Amino acid sequence: MIDTLAMANLLKGEYKEAFTKIDMYGSMGNVDMDIYEDRIMNLYDMFVEAQEEGKPVEKIIGKDIEGFCKAYYNCREEKKWYVDVLKRFCNIMTIIFVYCLLETFWVREDKIDFFEDNINIMPIVVGLIVGFILVGLGKLINKQVTFKKEKVNPAPYSILLLVVFVVGVIFAPLFKDDINISVPLGIITIVSGVITGIYLLVKIIIKIVNRDKIKLAKEEKAQRKEVLDEIEFRAGIKDVADGMVTRYNKKVTKHQKKGKTYTYDEFIQSIRKEMKDEKQYNIVVGAILIIWAGISVVRCFFVAEPIPMIVFTALLIVAEVFIYKWFVKFNKEQTLSYEIILGECEKRDITVDEYVKEME
Repeated sequence: MIDTLAMANLLKGEYKEAFTKIDMYGSMGNVDMDIYEDRIMNLYDMFVEAQEEGKPVEKIIGKDIEGFCKAYYNCREEKKWYVDVLKRFCNIMTIIFVYCLLETFWVREDKIDFFEDNINIMPIVVGLIVGFILVGLGKLINKQVTFKKEKVNPAPYSILLLVVFVVGVIFAPLFKDDINISVPLGIITIVSGVITGIYLLVKIIIKIVNRDKIKLAKEEKAQRKEVLDEIEFRAGIKDVADGMVTRYNKKVTKHQKKGKTYTYDEFIQSIRKEMKDEKQYNIVVGAILIIWAGISVVRCFFVAEPIPMIVFTALLIVAEVFIYKWFVKFNKEQTLSYEIILGECEKRDITVDEYVKEME
């Protein structure tokens, strides 16, 4: 996923507001993900160039931002509508096929007659309804909020969509017994399985035929990832600098309440100490995770049914590995950000607060 918040963080004023609105239209509308990501990357490049040249944002998007969005994300010429509909239909069939297999071989404990028994597909229907609601909400937010407010923050609306999705996932099973949409298990499994098989076969054939294009696309994707990593890091520097200013102000206020003074030099010394202690933080967090996993491993030998505990322990270890890798990466990037910020401040003889103001 593209971190558009990081992109917006590197834009200023009218460029940032326009970019946020166009991003919200694409991310909350019924726009194909590949089209959306390609368009938003191109838009960012245009806005960065315009910002450096001091060109007004209206020169790029005009005065009607809603009209620009509709035209900018229009992909009918690039992708036939019926291809998109067929793809969505095949994806739904794949979901139904997997659901039937899980219901047959995993959920049900009693033996069933595959060709005479029925299956309730109500959870699938609820899932589709939730999906339509999410798309409808996204379009409603775009129409009623995105283009009518001068400044918009996508976070609350993204949270709203996430809440609707989570509520749908939680309550979908509750309708299973109340509302029964029964279909013949054998027929729906075979039909959805055949469609899924054909769909996968077609995708494989397309990949073989277009292997040169796919290879080129992968190379472009790798190059894009490098650019996105750089954007995220640069945006992260701004966030780290903002955090430094906030921390400094809080410490000054805290010391003033105690009748003490807290100087800027003392704050910079505390930051440099954090930078030196980076490896120690990694060791401490790693030790805590190892102890946590170790306790779970030991418990495997003392429970009545060890298999569930072994599975839980394996999942816990995998999760801890990801957590530790994320922490080390975050710690390393934060230390590097500190080095860049302090280096720039010393070179130009300015405070971190002045450094932040220059970035706004």
